[in-house]
Amino acid sequence: MEEKKKTNSRKVKITVIAICAVLLLVMGATYAWLRLTLNGSKVNVLRAGGLELALNETSEGITLEDVVPVTDAKGLQGKEYTFTLENRGSDSSYTIYLDDVLDIDQNGENDFEESERMKDSDIKYSLIKNGTTTTKVLTETGTNPNRVLDSGIIKKGTTNTYSLRLWIKEEAENSSIMNKIFAAKLRVEAEQAGEVVLNKNIIAVYDYEQNTDSTTFCVTGEESTCQEISTKNYEPGTIIKYKVNDSTTKYFHVLHDDGQSLTIIDRESTYPRTDWYRNDSGNSDNTQGPLVALSSLENVTSTWTNVNDQTYTMGTTVFKDNAFTGCEENGCTSNTYTLEARTAKARMITMQEAIALGCTASSQSCPVFLYNYSYNCTNYGGTVNDTSKIGADYNYGSFTMNAKSDSNSSAWYISNSGKLSYTSTYTYNYNNIGYDLRAVVVINK
Repeated sequence: MEEKKKTNSRKVKITVIAICAVLLLVMGATYAWLRLTLNGSKVNVLRAGGLELALNETSEGITLEDVVPVTDAKGLQGKEYTFTLENRGSDSSYTIYLDDVLDIDQNGENDFEESERMKDSDIKYSLIKNGTTTTKVLTETGTNPNRVLDSGIIKKGTTNTYSLRLWIKEEAENSSIMNKIFAAKLRVEAEQAGEVVLNKNIIAVYDYEQNTDSTTFCVTGEESTCQEISTKNYEPGTIIKYKVNDSTTKYFHVLHDDGQSLTIIDRESTYPRTDWYRNDSGNSDNTQGPLVALSSLENVTSTWTNVNDQTYTMGTTVFKDNAFTGCEENGCTSNTYTLEARTAKARMITMQEAIALGCTASSQSCPVFLYNYSYNCTNYGGTVNDTSKIGADYNYGSFTMNAKSDSNSSAWYISNSGKLSYTSTYTYNYNNIGYDLRAVVVINK
């Protein structure tokens, strides 16, 4: 562990090093063989000025033996290494790095040559932070010593929980990984957080106000009365103007704020009209989940490089413990379908999220931002049949992630009248009216 202080800045920078060591060793003749060991001191604490961070190892480390390159689905089910980052001091910005280690044996001596090092491009990792999963090839984190596993702001009194898995990717060639070694350690650097937003892709933040009688009426982010705000806490509905990639900027509304990241929903239709699901016979079916809808949404958002990956695992989401299974108007009661593990940039809103925002089976029970860009948006961004605000992609409403629990042919949607309703999973028609998809994505604060 080492401590650093900035002499030319008001900020204090701290570094915590080596809570765990990561060792991947591959050898053999016909099949790759992997050994992964994660060990380290139980707690590293660093204090500097008003900063006090504790990096705490919460598992005993893991060892994987006789493992060949595997699919992501198997890699995500592998043994995990868990740790926490606890902030006992002032609000801090932080970065967690995965650094190369040369001295890996018990005597502190380097027992392998640079030519024996495994390529980062052959290694995949999964990091679960506070329930949100990121799965990537190691090269996507950067190049040593700048491999960034995670970064953000951690508030005073907050603890982040992490789970780390590593595996050799399925496509790795034996000739590339035979007798190769990968060794690394965790390093955390932190600075006292200022008032600015860390995520440079957040262009503007507007205070949401749906009351048309208010002098600060602001539903879309483009009304002349919209008030730009600077805040650390984002209420549901808060309007985020966000750069999803280098060439595209869109408006979103906040669904929830976990302190480190924001879950946000596209202001408008992300994908205009599609089925929720239909079976091979072209009939309604909700037993497999919204596979048609998700595929459509994932295709159009695959280029959104500035949003986080989300992983759905076996029928339950990792955000807010929401199941995306069969639901009734006022809650989810039974499991209608189960999805296999799935990682993508975007999903649809869940019924649980909609209900938490006040949505019921009554018209206009949902907050306006969930339906004002649908077909019937009188007083909020347009009028019936007015395409000046909503373009040609007006719809009856937007699909949710959820099936209807007492039917195998229906799925829930948020209607253009601002209520929860359900329809056939096979609804697409060619009359310019249908049910759209609004992307729900996760971004760092």
